[in-house]
Amino acid sequence: MPIWVAGVDGCNAGWVAVLYEVTEKRRIARKLENFAEVLTLSEAPKEIAVDMAIGLHDVALAGGRTCEKDARQLLGHPRASSVFSAPTRSAVAAWCGGAEYPTVSSANRGGNPNAPGLSQQTFAILPRSMRSTRSSHRSRSIATAAGF
Repeated sequence: MPIWVAGVDGCNAGWVAVLYEVTEKRRIARKLENFAEVLTLSEAPKEIAVDMAIGLHDVALAGGRTCEKDARQLLGHPRASSVFSAPTRSAVAAWCGGAEYPTVSSANRGGNPNAPGLSQQTFAILPRSMRSTRSSHRSRSIATAAGF
């Protein structure tokens, strides 16, 4: 029985999934319209690595979550800068309320002027990140691999 894994990244047209069959070393690339399609691929990948912050912070932490710090360290210079920290629940609530970047970034700080704001890049991908977060809650096999 084939064992598939997948790497997924957002693109202008939706999502790109690259599937890899471990035993026979086959690769397949697919364009998908939405993240929910990742979870219903006919190959049923055993593991899915997503190049997107999935999940939310309650409080903004310098450098982000442990997984984000670890990914940056693993990637090193210059790729470490491609790992974005996940937003806080307060930032997402502000964004869902229609707030613009400055207000969302301020909400990410949660009233603590020393806490990190939100990067422009994270703000720009919030719509896609929120869709992938909602879809991933339906599956326990999602692994976030930001920057890969």
